[in-house]
Amino acid sequence: MSEASFDRIELRRVQSGLELWTAIEAAQYGHVLDHEEPRNSAEREAMSAFARSFARWVEEWEQRPQEVQSGILDELGRQLARLAEEGLSLFAATIEREVETESGAHVRMPIALLRISRSSAMRDELLLPSGTVVG
Repeated sequence: MSEASFDRIELRRVQSGLELWTAIEAAQYGHVLDHEEPRNSAEREAMSAFARSFARWVEEWEQRPQEVQSGILDELGRQLARLAEEGLSLFAATIEREVETESGAHVRMPIALLRISRSSAMRDELLLPSGTVVG
């Protein structure tokens, strides 16, 4: 039996909604949102609210004019503040993964990786199985 290999992805702490611009762009192709286990209902609700808001805006991002996109980033900034009120931080990175299309062509696509954590460090990491295709 072979051992699975993992890619160690470094994530940077997100401190403003504006810093999520590239993550939203990449998330339109695929994303992973990882989180620590909530300790209480307030943490659970803050995490869920962020996840819902992020998913909603990823879906609507391309249909919105740039001036509205700025407001979206402001809203996500408010969600970050709500996470911080519960002692939580968001970390993010964008990576590229190669996927094979039905025709057999190989295409590189951006993927957003996000992690909600209790860490207050400026960097965190996420282990992603090598070659993972994210939807």
